[in-house]
Amino acid sequence: MLYNNKDVIYRITDYRIVLACNNYCFWLEVPDGDIYLWSHMVGSMVRGGANMEEALTNYLFNRENLRYVVEYSLELIPLDAYEEEAEEWANSPEACIDVTKLSLKHESKMGGKKKQQKKKKKKKNKNKHWWK
Repeated sequence: MLYNNKDVIYRITDYRIVLACNNYCFWLEVPDGDIYLWSHMVGSMVRGGANMEEALTNYLFNRENLRYVVEYSLELIPLDAYEEEAEEWANSPEACIDVTKLSLKHESKMGGKKKQQKKKKKKKNKNKHWWK
């Protein structure tokens, strides 16, 4: 049995597994013949095609015909749409974090470098003679 949340999210309750790969990828056939690809690793559902032949052809040669199934709304979205959106977000300035600014803020909250160095030195000396 596959994961119960899939049944609720995608409203697919009557299916048969036609292909399973190491318990992380399943090809499901629903009664009307449509083939869906469920990825446990990604947690997504893709509509492969109207039948097994079309699904295999789309998967191997015509990836532009594969569609993500949007959770709850069941809207079909081309795979490229998500990839373009992810690429736009990755290239946007909001996606970048300036680590040097964060570390300076943290340093000032902790009392600056000198105080941190004193704490480290004190701890080192304490551990040096732990048997006394």
